[in-house]
Amino acid sequence: MILQAHRACEDGADSLTVESLTLAALTFLVRRHADQRFSVRPLKKELAAVKRAKDFLAENFTQNISLDTLSKIAYLSPFHLLRAFRQSVGLPPHEYLINLKKSNFVQNLSAC
Repeated sequence: MILQAHRACEDGADSLTVESLTLAALTFLVRRHADQRFSVRPLKKELAAVKRAKDFLAENFTQNISLDTLSKIAYLSPFHLLRAFRQSVGLPPHEYLINLKKSNFVQNLSAC
């Protein structure tokens, strides 16, 4: 996971991708090696936050969006946003953004 984050950084990936992969790697390390385990509660109010994040990504997919910016839009911490987004959408925000870009590219091609 750390290697994947490092490669994304070296390859010049967008901020959201690099930050998401780095935080996911760090979260994995903490969960695996921490003495104290923390419990993860089910999503409720986070669904509205995920919708705000998705809407922002859809409106600004051409921009270099950071995880920090997206978490402020959603009113969640970066960690909490990543967890809630993945649980709700099935993908982390950076993969959702990649899919948005691909679908927009295909739409533009078909319009030509």
